[in-house]
Amino acid sequence: MKIKLFLLIMLTMLSNTSLVIAQEILIFSTIENSVNAEISASVMQEAYSRIGIKVKIERLPAARALVKSNNGEVDGELYRVVNVHKKWKNLLMVPTPVNFMEGVVMTKNTTFSVNGWESLRPYKIGVRKGIRFSDEGTKGMNRRELHSNQSLLNFLNMNRADIIVITRANGLKVREKLNLTELKILEPSVEVNPLYHYLHKKHKALVPIIDTVLQKMKNEGLIEEIRERFISNLSKPHYPPQE
Repeated sequence: MKIKLFLLIMLTMLSNTSLVIAQEILIFSTIENSVNAEISASVMQEAYSRIGIKVKIERLPAARALVKSNNGEVDGELYRVVNVHKKWKNLLMVPTPVNFMEGVVMTKNTTFSVNGWESLRPYKIGVRKGIRFSDEGTKGMNRRELHSNQSLLNFLNMNRADIIVITRANGLKVREKLNLTELKILEPSVEVNPLYHYLHKKHKALVPIIDTVLQKMKNEGLIEEIRERFISNLSKPHYPPQE
């Protein structure tokens, strides 16, 4: 009985997949100039290749990416934090995380103990426009929104903010790129969130199919392996060197 049920489920999934595969290529919007986007792109390209679908990534300003995916101008959103679909009603969240995000505080001259979002309130803060976790976390605080990670780090380096909030991966990458060695990350992370893939509702039938693939990749340890491969290539000067 269990074997028959399994075969029935697989046949249904394959039938639904064939409708999608006819499209051959799916286009997903994502946040431009983001390490987490590159990690998630690598995960999702592998996932979709397992069901015969090619993936194209369209990198856009964060807010514009969501508008475009919600409007169905592309096939979905490469990755976002949990429950984005509660605001953007045309998007469907695939339940298995494809990555995770560490939100951290970066500083040049200011030092304090990070203890949740409220510990940031006394300071002048820089955040990236359109990034939900830092937007919600710093709401009502003395903050300035900038349009790129590079602008954020330059803003901090010029002492126009006491601190900025950024993901660890992006902060490390941009600090290395700009050689801003005086900037440092305060520990611990202010927030850690899993990241999820979102499909436009026109691809509803694909949600359980790609989720099954992601679950298999997770069990294989491949999702973690892909992330670690990216992160290990970033400079991490806030850790002491090993003898």
